[in-house]
Amino acid sequence: RLRIGCFCPPGGPWDVRVVGDVPATVTDTAHIELGAPDYPPARLRSVPGMFDEIERALTTAGSITVTYDPAVGFPSDVGIDWITNAVDDEVRWSVTVVRAGA
Repeated sequence: RLRIGCFCPPGGPWDVRVVGDVPATVTDTAHIELGAPDYPPARLRSVPGMFDEIERALTTAGSITVTYDPAVGFPSDVGIDWITNAVDDEVRWSVTVVRAGA
């Protein structure tokens, strides 16, 4: 379950089904399937994709904060400010549920 906060359209919460490290379907929490994630493609990440984005942010962002799930280790809360003192470039991911699929 993923919630995205940014200066952008509403950011969930969504249930995102990932196949082969790529978001395959998105369902809002009212269980309405939104289909393939054409919207918002640049913001959806698999857990490995989140780690990739965190690594990129560590070397290029103005600031980053990350909290990891203490039991499993996935990034449960990520805040990235890409450009210090810029407006509307910040993004925050909140991940509350991660389950392995079949």
